[in-house]
Parts: sequence; structure tokens; C-alpha cells
Amino acid sequence: MPSNRKPHEAGRREIPSVLVLAAPTIWSLFFGAWLVMIRPGAAGEIDWLIVRASGITAFALLTAVVALGAIMAHPKNKEQWRATSKLMPWHRALGTVALGFLLTHLTLLLLDDRSGFGLKELLIPFAGDYRPFAVAMGIGSFYLMIIILVTAHFPRLLPYPSWLTVHRIAAASWIAAWFHGVLAGTDTPGLRGFYEICGIAMSALLLSRYWRAARPSPASKERRLTP
Repeated sequence: MPSNRKPHEAGRREIPSVLVLAAPTIWSLFFGAWLVMIRPGAAGEIDWLIVRASGITAFALLTAVVALGAIMAHPKNKEQWRATSKLMPWHRALGTVALGFLLTHLTLLLLDDRSGFGLKELLIPFAGDYRPFAVAMGIGSFYLMIIILVTAHFPRLLPYPSWLTVHRIAAASWIAAWFHGVLAGTDTPGLRGFYEICGIAMSALLLSRYWRAARPSPASKERRLTP
């Protein structure tokens, strides 16, 4: 019997929870080790290492989430790939894990007396003195992530057209997070290649997705030519 579910309600398959949690944790440990390599003095600053590693991991996960969303929304996926049922569970699960790492990042900044961040600086854009634009980009990305995740996990809160419009701000959340990572981090020069690769790959994927969507499909061309 055909399903009446909308695309955003599809893809409830089970995925390995251990893998979803273990892979980002290993990624975070890898980045912690990398940070020690590019900044040897950080080895004794465990709190700083966790703050940075959790933030970078949250960004990497957000990149994966937005990339999966762009692939599922790509016209070729609807016409040829048909991968939504396989990708949607990962899209949802990784989004939740990304928020977990981001909350870890924010909590440790709040608890670190040397960071200079209180609740006001973490929640209100331009409230602090440290790189206000870069921090505001991170705060904006955080709020957009909350909106996206709530509507993703409770899709029936909104009619499908409204849900789709809200969900498209995921790209804006990623762009804001990218600027935050590039401009706010004290170790950005050592991670320049990582941000460049993410920026180029995501830009190419989003441009392909929207460029293909703007082009009329062969079927619509045929309909227009048919008298």
C-alpha cells in the first residue's frame, strides 16, 4: 500500500547508535590531538582543548547534516538516486549529536573562568568584547540549529510548505557556523585547510542543488512543448 507520509516524515529506519556516538567522539579526540600538535602548550589546557575540539566537531557534524539535506533535496535524488530513505535517519541522528557537541562547547565556555563568557555573552549577539561579529555568527547558528532540529523531529508542527521553508535555513546556520569557526578561533591558521575544504565542498554542493532546481526538468520541458 502506498505511503501517505511527506518526505520530511520518511526515513525512520534504525541506525547503529554506537556508531553515531562513537564516530564524532573519535573525530573530537583526533582534533584534540591535532590541536596539541599545532599548539604544544595546549597539552596542559584540557578545558581549552575540550572547548575547541567540541566546537570543531559540532561544525563538522553540522557540515555532514547540511550536506545530507542538500543531497536529499537535490533534483537528481528525486529523479535517479532515490537515497532519502537511507540518508534521512543519519541526517536526523547526526543533527542531534551536533547539538550535543555544541552544548558541550557552550557549557565549558560558561564554566571556564578564564574564557570571559557568561550567559549574556553566550546568548546575546554582540554582548561581549571578544571578536563580537564572529561570536554573533556562532550564536546565530546555534539559534537556527534549535529551530531546525525542533521542526525536524516534530514535522507535524507545521504544514509541509512552511516546514520546508523553515528547514532551508539550515544552509544559513552552516554559513554562520563557518564564519564563526574561521573568525573566532585562536587556532584558525592551523585549521585553515579544514575550513577551506568544507567551504569549497559545501558551496559546490549547494550551488549544484539550487542550480539544478532552477533548471526545468526534461518532463516539464516536454509538457511545455506538447500542444
